[in-house]
Amino acid sequence: MASITQLLERNKEVKHTPFLLIDEREHDAKVDFSRTLIVTCCDPRCTPEEIFNFKSGEVIVHRNAGANVRYALRDIVILDTVMQLTEILILHHTDCGTLRHNDEELKTWVKHGNWVNRGIDEKIWPEVDKIDIGLTKDVSPEDTARDNIEWVRAQPVIRDELKKNTRGFVFDIKSGNVKEIVV
Repeated sequence: MASITQLLERNKEVKHTPFLLIDEREHDAKVDFSRTLIVTCCDPRCTPEEIFNFKSGEVIVHRNAGANVRYALRDIVILDTVMQLTEILILHHTDCGTLRHNDEELKTWVKHGNWVNRGIDEKIWPEVDKIDIGLTKDVSPEDTARDNIEWVRAQPVIRDELKKNTRGFVFDIKSGNVKEIVV
């Protein structure tokens, strides 16, 4: 695992190729930019850049714990409004930590502590109770991917064409295989 200090040191060695500024891209009809959005988990074992072998700038990646597309809705609407997305790829993975616990378990740990943290002051507990964490214990990654696809397709703020071009997949962290989940 890399610390912030280590990452900053590594950055000094990076040979950066400048990207076009937004204004430059908007005024140059020849410039094509990504209109594909991947919503995936923030688990460092599930890295779409490696899984699909793409370069920086080719695809937009939105990451959150569990690849829960509900928490990406704001960004989907913004990106689609300014860029007109063409497709959404929802990428779940095997052995996801969000499928091992439910909301109440996690909230208890936040309040009282667990093997990683010490818990928080009781005065803050009511704020913890308000958080929609979205964990689903004992559900398969295939089921969560399917649920996410169905959820996107039910959203009135998402264009019909984009709904049709929303697909879900599960990455197997052991084999490296990617399986499409058909709805």
